[in-house]
Amino acid sequence: MPLPNFRTPIGVTPRLLEDLPPDSPGIASLLRALEEISSIARELEISREVTLSDELLSDNGKEREICNGGRNALTGADTILGNAIKKADGDLMKLESKLSKVLPELTEGAHSAEIRAHIKALPDSERRAFVLAAMASDTGLVTRNE
Repeated sequence: MPLPNFRTPIGVTPRLLEDLPPDSPGIASLLRALEEISSIARELEISREVTLSDELLSDNGKEREICNGGRNALTGADTILGNAIKKADGDLMKLESKLSKVLPELTEGAHSAEIRAHIKALPDSERRAFVLAAMASDTGLVTRNE
């Protein structure tokens, strides 16, 4: 069985978010988390190299040490990233709350007259297809064009 390699893939480095403003809600915590995870991966790779060069350990012992280190690192990285995602989600919920207070409330009455006028202006054949399509999208049903 080949031993795992813990080199950090490009997709899990802080460069993933570098184009986003660091003061954006949640971004700073995600950047910190990704930096910590990259650091864990680097330390894990060093630990792997040390374990492989240990002449006192058997091949099975080396494999066990490397796998245990990887498992522990993965648990730590999962916790770090999970906490960062919770923080980012909380920040997004705060933003959504602020937006919902600022944006005007869209009620059915504000658009119903426009919708009725649009449907009424359609030719009979298009009107039926429009209504059936709207009903299908509201209920999740798929209808056949007749």
